[in-house]
Amino acid sequence: MVGERALGGNSVNRHASSFRKTFLALLYPPPEAMGSRNRLSVFVFFVLTAVGGSGASIVCGVLGSWALISAVVRRVPFRLERTDRPVVFSFLLYAAVMTLTAVLRPDWARGAKVSVPLLVFLIPLFLIPRLRLTPSGALLPAALTGAAVGGTLLLPASLLSAFVFSAGRMEGIAGNPGPFSVTSLVTLGLSLCLLVNAPGRRWMTVLAMTGATGAASAVILSGMRGSWLALPFVIAVPLIVKWRSVHHVVSKMSRRQRLWRGAAFSIVVLLIGYVVSTKVVGRLMSTESDLAQLFDRTPQFGSFSARAEMYRASLAAISEAPVFGYGRQHLWDAVRPYFDASFMDSAHFTHLHNILLTIAVDAGAVGIVAFFAMVLAPAWTAWRARSLPEGGTRFAVAATLFVAYFIPGLTNIMFFHDILDAVWIFTAAVIVASVPAGEERGIAARSSR
Repeated sequence: MVGERALGGNSVNRHASSFRKTFLALLYPPPEAMGSRNRLSVFVFFVLTAVGGSGASIVCGVLGSWALISAVVRRVPFRLERTDRPVVFSFLLYAAVMTLTAVLRPDWARGAKVSVPLLVFLIPLFLIPRLRLTPSGALLPAALTGAAVGGTLLLPASLLSAFVFSAGRMEGIAGNPGPFSVTSLVTLGLSLCLLVNAPGRRWMTVLAMTGATGAASAVILSGMRGSWLALPFVIAVPLIVKWRSVHHVVSKMSRRQRLWRGAAFSIVVLLIGYVVSTKVVGRLMSTESDLAQLFDRTPQFGSFSARAEMYRASLAAISEAPVFGYGRQHLWDAVRPYFDASFMDSAHFTHLHNILLTIAVDAGAVGIVAFFAMVLAPAWTAWRARSLPEGGTRFAVAATLFVAYFIPGLTNIMFFHDILDAVWIFTAAVIVASVPAGEERGIAARSSR
């Protein structure tokens, strides 16, 4: 009996020890395992950026929360590299300025409530150290490939939008053509970065081309004219930044290959033109009508005249509180007294359709400074690291991100939307985490000697 009890006790102990080891393995996995998961997470996120709507926001929130937990339980060493600090600190500054200008008001509770969504701008503080568990050279390829896959999925969606659901503007599952057009611009730019980065890999070249085609079609079918203005710049950025790679690839082609590639490019352009022609003609007719209402000063407010009225009222409001603004909760309270009476009766908008005026009304000049610090920080970081491995691709991604957001943001929405905030934050974190850390730089320098 004693022997049986001893054997039973040993069995229980073995099971308990096995459970404890399994639990610790789950709680504290090796860095290599977490690095591998990071690559998959980055890939999935950029697929969702193109086609997932608020799914991208959910993934960003979950990964950010998990990164915070990992830092608290010390699964991940909480350490910021010198190159991480401009992005992390500028994001924190932006969130702090927008929050303080809202809560330092008599109705501070209302200001605190509208500032809760700004907590997402703290995510890079914890997410970047987590992403650094992945070798820096693996992050951007995962992001670019994910974007190309997402853009490829947009291609059949664009065809359905053009020929089956042709009545409205394409918005995917984002629920709004504005954010959808911006995420499609980002997808287009990243697909082109993959295209100019994939010489000699046919499957990747085809994937990048289909991704770019689907994303470009989606931008046009969204009908967002501000995003249309950004389209040529988003296309140009990767080609200009990576011009040496483009020139090298083209110069190595035979005459026959150039003819085939030129024919394929022409077919793609004609295909996009055919798919989007009806939508483009319709929006051009709307543009003509909107311009007539703007310059003829008709009693009805069209798209352009309504924006002009909001811009005029916003500038008048800003002149009364130029330094600290009115607080986010008082955006419409601040501009409403300056609206034309007929505008209030005929127009219904949820935002000012200009990011600079929105920030200036909310937080004044200090908000504008914090805003530009945040939106320029990823490109600044990438530019400073341009001589390191993947420097050209990194800067192309950062410049694409800025152009894809800022140009549409001058006439529509840029931030203060869950999808747009999440895509900006996560992409910026990937850009920064792709910069080699001090140890990796030393290895790269020694191997190049």
